[in-house]
Amino acid sequence: MSARFADIALRLALPGALQFGIPESFPDGLRLGQRVVVPLRGGREIGYVVGLSDTPKVRGIRPIERLLDVEPHVPPDLLELMLWISHRYLAPIGMVLRAAVPQAIHYEGTSKAVAHERHVLTAAAAIPAAEAEALLPDLARRSPAQAEVLAALCRAQGRPVQVSALNRAALLGLQKKGLVTLGSEGLLRGVLAQPETSVEPAPLTPAQAEVFSRILPALAGAAKPLLLQGVTGSGKTELYLRAIRALQPDRQALLLVPEVSLTIQLIRHLRERLPFPIAVWHHQLSDGEKFDLWRAIRRGEVRTVVGTRSALFAPLPRLGLIVVDEEQEASFKQEETPCYNARDAAIVRASHCGAAAILGSATPSLESRHQAEEGAFTLLRLPERYTGLPLPAVEIIDLRAFAAPGRRSIGARGEEPRLIAPPLLEAARVALERGDQVLFFLNRRGFAPHTQCRACGARISCPNCRVSLVFHAPDHSHLCHYCGYRTNAPETCPGCGAAELRLCGSGTQRLELEIRKAFPGREVLRLDRDTAARKGAGARLVADFESGRADILVGTQLVAKGLHFPRLTLVGVISTDLLLNLPDFRAAERAFSLVAQVAGRAGRAERAGRVLVQTWQPEHYALEAARTHDYDSFYVKETAFRRELDYPPFFDLVALRLDGANLARLNEAADEIGSRLRELLGPAEEEGSCRVLGPVPAPLEKIRNRWRSLILVKARPLEAATGPLRTGAGRLHEAARRAGIHLLIDVSPLNLM
Repeated sequence: MSARFADIALRLALPGALQFGIPESFPDGLRLGQRVVVPLRGGREIGYVVGLSDTPKVRGIRPIERLLDVEPHVPPDLLELMLWISHRYLAPIGMVLRAAVPQAIHYEGTSKAVAHERHVLTAAAAIPAAEAEALLPDLARRSPAQAEVLAALCRAQGRPVQVSALNRAALLGLQKKGLVTLGSEGLLRGVLAQPETSVEPAPLTPAQAEVFSRILPALAGAAKPLLLQGVTGSGKTELYLRAIRALQPDRQALLLVPEVSLTIQLIRHLRERLPFPIAVWHHQLSDGEKFDLWRAIRRGEVRTVVGTRSALFAPLPRLGLIVVDEEQEASFKQEETPCYNARDAAIVRASHCGAAAILGSATPSLESRHQAEEGAFTLLRLPERYTGLPLPAVEIIDLRAFAAPGRRSIGARGEEPRLIAPPLLEAARVALERGDQVLFFLNRRGFAPHTQCRACGARISCPNCRVSLVFHAPDHSHLCHYCGYRTNAPETCPGCGAAELRLCGSGTQRLELEIRKAFPGREVLRLDRDTAARKGAGARLVADFESGRADILVGTQLVAKGLHFPRLTLVGVISTDLLLNLPDFRAAERAFSLVAQVAGRAGRAERAGRVLVQTWQPEHYALEAARTHDYDSFYVKETAFRRELDYPPFFDLVALRLDGANLARLNEAADEIGSRLRELLGPAEEEGSCRVLGPVPAPLEKIRNRWRSLILVKARPLEAATGPLRTGAGRLHEAARRAGIHLLIDVSPLNLM
């Protein structure tokens, strides 16, 4: 007997799914993942079937009005993943649907989707190929143009050919003769990379061969996730490629990467080695491109999808492998509802569909490495570069040796502060004269992070956020990197009127200017969020530097990972102190990871690499570990610190972020919600499995004209906090709504700013 009621998830910010009755006119009942039209608030909404039952939950249940799909609109494993994300991250299922299903796809097959649908005219031979080819000699004498079109259709071997590629008049003549038929098909927009000439792979090193022998059994499914810890340049990508090729022909692969700009070289490798098209999915795709790609992926026309965080939801119906490259990257964590981590969700999706999961990194997150230590993951190691060359020599430059007494900048008193210390400047000169390329890394964009008046001490600040405005040189403006506020740079202090404004600190624009002055005539490229903002711009900059069009590359963390430049032998890290001094318990981990990753760009081909790291804290254990390429020693010291203070991976975290336009009302609401939270978690606190900290002002106290407060919960296990919150979060959200305050619950946050 079919179920009588269905739980329907709507693409709205509702607390959960709503129950509707299943009409008797639906002879085959309903299936999970199908779309239906339901009545709501005097109108109609499209929803997804996420549950079936014979028992009503409330009185007065209204019936479903219409069924939109014969087959499930969302594959079963993907729907299961959405429900897991909703449960794990305390997110309404409707908000998960918003993140997972593109809006155009949500309305597929309805009038609202028409604007996204595109079709092209096609032509195909109307007679068998042998018969058409027999007509060609005679047709060529009477009408060469028609013969050329018919020959093109014969070469297509029955596949429709776009009319735009053919001679229109000749095509119409062939149609009148009954030799061709015209039709239409959906236009596939978006990036679908076609295979190129195959490149013969280099033999695996003994270490690669050993690791690959342990990957192969996992492709059969039902294996623990694999953590592939390989030093930079050890050939992790080669193993990903071989794993994809080793899949059964009917199985598909998903490869997640942290940045769009990292895909250009990766896509080239995939096209050279894989004999089938590859779909590329990321946030810069247009609605139309997402519409076409989603449908092609769902139909099984794509064997491999490469993309950023949102590619996790690609509707691959026969998924056999998920790879998360640079698994430690914070960009895999979404910071708005649903606050899911694509790395952790990828592991769950793989388990749901019997796929293998590989997490790759030169510097694994402490959480993943701890999982391997505990036996939940299988740890695989690649300790050496595949070329056999040593890892680049890393040297620490103590900036205190190049500053005047009492000064926190390079250079003597009275001189303009410099960013590059003499040893790094000389090393760059030698490398460039040798014909090599040089990379300068500074993880801060703009020209100067703040502007201060020497007369009164005031800083130029954002009127919407409690942060300094960043000076950007190209248009002589001040810009807020949080809300986007922009204003022309003033000549005098807005506070006291003195013409004593001073640019303080440094960003990539300032670094680029200093480099151009130090190396006149050298071509310099800059890769950061400003230069990579336009679609495809980051990929073009990477390609330009790889081709040798420039000698020097200046960049932020966008240049630190996954890129291979054969001529790059020197990397200069301008400042690690920006990373080490962040008010975040993960500061040392991020500093170690970024230095190790950017250092790994050097010396990846014939010539040995060299890395110079500038710092005011040369004794820091994160830098010492990076200097010796010793992840294990860093892991031991950092986990000891985390264990002592009850931080991940030993305790998990839940952050409750509150923001409001009125500071007094925010503080009052934060106190009330903090008290309610302590009542909710009281039993867990008493037994020691939970601890509530705060509320306190957030490190970034005001953003976009809204004040911010933070409450932190430490929990072991996580369910000790999320279990009570799952039933009590509604009351917390209601208290916030009454006060006009926004509340975001972030499970396992990576950013506490």
